[in-house]
Amino acid sequence: MNSSEVPTASRSPEAQLSSGWLSCRTKYWIDRLAQLSEALQTSTVTGKQRSEYEECQQLLQQSMPTLQRLNQRASAPVEHVIQQEEAIAVAMRAASKQRAAQRKAR
Repeated sequence: MNSSEVPTASRSPEAQLSSGWLSCRTKYWIDRLAQLSEALQTSTVTGKQRSEYEECQQLLQQSMPTLQRLNQRASAPVEHVIQQEEAIAVAMRAASKQRAAQRKAR
């Protein structure tokens, strides 16, 4: 391995489970919002009852706090893992440089 090759740390099982669950929940909410958005567009284009439009708008507003919480939960573990990977990469580069310097000194 040369100094330009940087290994990446494997994700911990806890991070994988957490990100998997969050990914599933996020997908659910994104799908739900897509359905609501489609219903909203249909009701405004077809001129259906205003109550359908208002119901969709209310559901979208109710979904936002949940989506924001899911986004915060999902980004925190990922940032931590990225920081760990960067620290490992720096340590690997430093060790590689040190080994190269030791070889030159011989």
